[in-house]
Amino acid sequence: MSTYTELVNLAKLCMAQARIASNPEITDALRRLAKKYQQQAAAHNRGKLPAIDDDDSTSKTSVVAVKPAGADHALAAADFRRMRGRQRMQ
Repeated sequence: MSTYTELVNLAKLCMAQARIASNPEITDALRRLAKKYQQQAAAHNRGKLPAIDDDDSTSKTSVVAVKPAGADHALAAADFRRMRGRQRMQ
């Protein structure tokens, strides 16, 4: 899988999770992360932003696992785990 595809998938995953998150802080953080991945993907596609919040993605109920690569993705995964921990505590 290409880096571009991985970034688009991560952006879509974050946006989908933001739609179903019940905590506004988590929703905002996931949307910011989705936009970050979208911008990184655009850098691999001559600056063209990929669609990450299309109507088709809202109807899907399953989440596709993506194997991220690189330090940014490891930090994002750590942020996501930390956010999930906060959500469980509330």
